[in-house]
Amino acid sequence: MPTAELIRNANENDLQKIFDELKFAHKSNITPQKLISLAKSSIGISSDIWATVIKENVEMLIFLNSRLNNITKEFIDRIKSSKKDDMEIITSIKGINDITAAHFLAEIKGINRFANRGKLAAYAGIDPAIKQSGSMYSNGRISKKGSKSLRRILYLMASGVMKFNEYFRAYYLKKKEEGMPHRKAMIALCNKLVRVLYAMLTKKEVFHMPGLS
Repeated sequence: MPTAELIRNANENDLQKIFDELKFAHKSNITPQKLISLAKSSIGISSDIWATVIKENVEMLIFLNSRLNNITKEFIDRIKSSKKDDMEIITSIKGINDITAAHFLAEIKGINRFANRGKLAAYAGIDPAIKQSGSMYSNGRISKKGSKSLRRILYLMASGVMKFNEYFRAYYLKKKEEGMPHRKAMIALCNKLVRVLYAMLTKKEVFHMPGLS
């Protein structure tokens, strides 16, 4: 149903069947009745030509998404075959999945490249930048001098552990209670995650719930 007009004229039962098939109800609080109501107030233009264009675009997106899924699976399989132990170590942290773990390992290439956890944080560009004014030094924002893609992966990993891992969520909430806004607390969480990952990978140990520090 690519146009508002088609949705306005749709049968509620037919829409419900589509919702059930796509498991839409689990992702949204929109009901068939609400969708029809929204369509009635929509300013969208109904056109057979635009309906065809939308359908073709959707079909192309579905095709590209399937290709992306295949490429992602092949990528993960290759990382697992070459860094099986490291993958198991990283994914032992609840909230980190195969995709983000594989991308992280592909970005760093090997934990032995970094003499300490600070070097890894600097490579990701999440280390504090230093501002200098005369003889005065102060901590500013993160440096952002490292790998942009690794920084993005770490932020995704931090988002995952903040939602699904009790230990890391408690650390995030602690930073929020200290007065940090969300983004700053997330950067602090990224740094915490780097420290934990560095220790785990260098010691070849899986994650065990430690005390909050």
